[in-house]
Amino acid sequence: MKEETDKNLCHVIDIIKDKINHTERFIELEIAGIESALENKFYQVAHNKIYLIEDLNDEIRDLHNYLIDTNGTGISSIKTFKDFVWTEPKKSETDPNLVDEFGIWNGLLKVYDVNKNKEITISLAAGYSAYSYPRETLNNYNDYSAYEICIWDNEKTTITDYYDHDDEVCGYKNIEFINNLLIKIQLK
Repeated sequence: MKEETDKNLCHVIDIIKDKINHTERFIELEIAGIESALENKFYQVAHNKIYLIEDLNDEIRDLHNYLIDTNGTGISSIKTFKDFVWTEPKKSETDPNLVDEFGIWNGLLKVYDVNKNKEITISLAAGYSAYSYPRETLNNYNDYSAYEICIWDNEKTTITDYYDHDDEVCGYKNIEFINNLLIKIQLK
């Protein structure tokens, strides 16, 4: 269990470091834009870029603080795949020791979406009728290599803007995709 926690923590830290590097590169471009704006006497443009840089520096500071807190405690507050609570498929009517071959595993997780400023629910599904791989009912939810994802808010409105399409569900996504999605939702 500790090895899994360490692996998830390292993954979160790597993504945060990438975000910091990306933001630092963006700041360098904005500085070049300020120099160009000043040369061309576009003072308002330069002024706006300075405000943008201040916001980006605040974002980097927040990410650095998060990294310090994460490394200091050894436990990430970012929820990942391992935090889902799973419901087993219903049992077979003919043999109560087996699951129904058409049943699905369902994992639920509530997280705070910092981008939308509200709590959301994320559902993962795997099994015969889900867009998972394989599309059959296995003995354990960890045995799948891909899952179906659905996200909704407390008003039961489906959220689709984290996918590359407008469907209510996003199918055939592996654990790495799910963890990256959770980080996007929980970190600005």
